[in-house]
Amino acid sequence: MFCLLHLAPLTALLVSSKAESTMRNIVMLAALLASVAAYDRTDASKCTKDKADIFFLLDSSDSTSQLFAKQKIFVNKVLDSLEVEYGKVHIGIATFSDSFFLNVDLTYDVSYLKMYLGHIYPMGGSTKIGSALKSLQADGFGSHRARRTATKIAIVLTDGQSSDDPIAAAKTLMAKNVKVFAVGDTYMNNQADLRMIASRPTSYYVFNLDSHDLIGSIKNAVQCVSPKTDCSVLHNINLQFLIDTPSYSQKTSLKLINFVAETSAMLKETNAEFALGVNFGVMGHQDIAPNYHTQLALKNISSFRFYKQVGMIDSFLSFLAKGRLDRNQRTLLIIFIDESAEPLKELRDKIERLKLKYRGLFSFFIITFGPSVNRHVARSMASNLSFYFHIPDVRYMEVSHEDFVKLLCGSSASYYNKNFK
Repeated sequence: MFCLLHLAPLTALLVSSKAESTMRNIVMLAALLASVAAYDRTDASKCTKDKADIFFLLDSSDSTSQLFAKQKIFVNKVLDSLEVEYGKVHIGIATFSDSFFLNVDLTYDVSYLKMYLGHIYPMGGSTKIGSALKSLQADGFGSHRARRTATKIAIVLTDGQSSDDPIAAAKTLMAKNVKVFAVGDTYMNNQADLRMIASRPTSYYVFNLDSHDLIGSIKNAVQCVSPKTDCSVLHNINLQFLIDTPSYSQKTSLKLINFVAETSAMLKETNAEFALGVNFGVMGHQDIAPNYHTQLALKNISSFRFYKQVGMIDSFLSFLAKGRLDRNQRTLLIIFIDESAEPLKELRDKIERLKLKYRGLFSFFIITFGPSVNRHVARSMASNLSFYFHIPDVRYMEVSHEDFVKLLCGSSASYYNKNFK
């Protein structure tokens, strides 16, 4: 993940003619980036192989009356799967609804854990995940039984429908090097909410309760096995992001730019070799030519100003006419679209003309976000069906880049193996 120092120049995205407005935008961006930084991946140096303090946090609210028995069965399976013994894995159990209750503090006595688990029943009430996570940090991982040198893992079993805001409390836990698993019921459509409270990458820490891979992932977390994504297929390629910033609010524009930064940072860890470029859909010297020094490319955004709006495709064509793109190199255009962008049919016509004029030079990856965008029309603009990614709500933008990278690497492998032999 990029540090705040590297991303600070992004504040210039919001530059206006008034100094007061500029300062306000800088403060707003600094606060946003600070919250993003809190999501940083767990430092491997904080992980101690075989030695872990694990807390199960069971949702015992009214909405989980049917789920509670399944949660207890799962905890028993984990107890049978891990080396729960003195000096190795220690387990604690807590329940929550409106309130938080620490049922069993950290212990290595499996028989006691199973006996006590059999006598835990739902408390009823609403689901306050945020409050429960705060209490877990204070009363669980802050307990005198918690070991300073042990890997810390929280496994939250819930339906994900929190009546308070759990995100800040989850970030605080992660900032304390606690790995957070978010586990929901198989039949509940709560994956987006679960991703908001889970560690990164979310594809490794968000599961359904019946998932066959869940216990294996918990074991890997205890063993300090880090998830890896290989994206070596993205070799010597331009990634050019097209963002129609004048159509979006400042808040949405920031989320999109952070998405680009987070995606680039994650790709750097996957053996991908790429040059990053960004185009903002306005006239002026704001576009960024593909640059293998990703941090330097992002810093160039500091020259950004809002000039005449022309739309991201026309702006990209102006950028292309300046000869700043290496036409001997493969280029993947990654285009953000929602209901605020240009009329989709007009945008599709422009893309089709671009395909015809520069046949074979570009591939098109379409990202849509928001509930109202016409996904059928948007998908038709992509080079193939696998070059399409949808984010249902802009709120989930900051936790969607991992899923996008996974899709990008997989779909790119299939596409380039077929078309660039």
